[in-house]
Amino acid sequence: MKRTQIILMAVLLIFVFSISSCFLLPQDVTQTEIEDFLDTFEDDVNAGVNDIEGENTELAMAAATDFFSKGGTAADYLIPFNLMNGDMDTKLLLDTVYGTYEYDSTSYNFILTDDSYPTDGYLFIWSFIDTSIDNEEHSVELLFDRITYYAGDPDEETPNTVDITLSIDDTELVYITFDAEFTTETDEFGYDEYVPIDLSVTWGVTDEYNITIGYEGHTEDDPIDDYVLVVDEANFRVEDEINDEWVEYTITSTGDETVNLVVEYDTGWKIDIDTEDPEYVDGPYGGQTIEYTKIEFTGELTKDGVHAADLEGVIWDPNNLLNPAYKSYMIAVFEDGSEHQIDINQVIPAIAK
Repeated sequence: MKRTQIILMAVLLIFVFSISSCFLLPQDVTQTEIEDFLDTFEDDVNAGVNDIEGENTELAMAAATDFFSKGGTAADYLIPFNLMNGDMDTKLLLDTVYGTYEYDSTSYNFILTDDSYPTDGYLFIWSFIDTSIDNEEHSVELLFDRITYYAGDPDEETPNTVDITLSIDDTELVYITFDAEFTTETDEFGYDEYVPIDLSVTWGVTDEYNITIGYEGHTEDDPIDDYVLVVDEANFRVEDEINDEWVEYTITSTGDETVNLVVEYDTGWKIDIDTEDPEYVDGPYGGQTIEYTKIEFTGELTKDGVHAADLEGVIWDPNNLLNPAYKSYMIAVFEDGSEHQIDINQVIPAIAK
């Protein structure tokens, strides 16, 4: 994958993440309602992500905070994957043996009480008083299960599967599923690197929301970086269970530097756009001259499969909000030739060229 495609993927991912709260939309394809949809779309683009949460999220966050206060952030207990934090060891729980650990208030530590369950993971059990919500005592179980490591890593520090669930008072509130497929590449210094070529992560809170993000890809040789990860298709789906709504985004590579972006809503609206090869333009930014990446796109807006409007626009990287000549926008063109423009004000940081 060329560097420009990586930038393009990043720009579009920021774009789709920023509009992930746009759910309820009009049902009929009239010009007025199409314009209402576009205005709602514009508001959500520029407002960013709205939280979808309720009582279960609040209680789960309180339990997680209590877990951290009991040593849950210590190296012996919870180490994030290096995919999320490159400064930490990738092994999930270092040298701690699999089994059940219960919190001992005397030693202020989680103590192994059963080394037979789970057989490929860890179960942490404790109780806490939720002073932030109800001042009641709750029993908590945090389960890391189905842990496996990439067979190509002899040190078993690269997890490719794990299920995480947080249950409070015998009710599952939070769930996370991580699945990845790795391949081994050798860097310029002769060291092996384990590259996730396929990735799927699902997480959610019971009766509140469910989010899935993933991609499929492959590696290719590169004369500068030895190899690059090529993302063939990326997917992002948000289900708002509180309001019974969902939205899904799919980005598909269509060339070395072009992609197709599809945004679909439960209400039947669909945005389908294709980007053209990027152009590189020198222009002013913050009192200096920088190189912009200009990406033009065209597409279609439909409702329940019926054509609503043609789409065209430009994505600038960086998006210069103070200079209209370098500001991202999208235009809907109706059958009578009239237009409706929306601005994309979401700030995308300048990328060092």
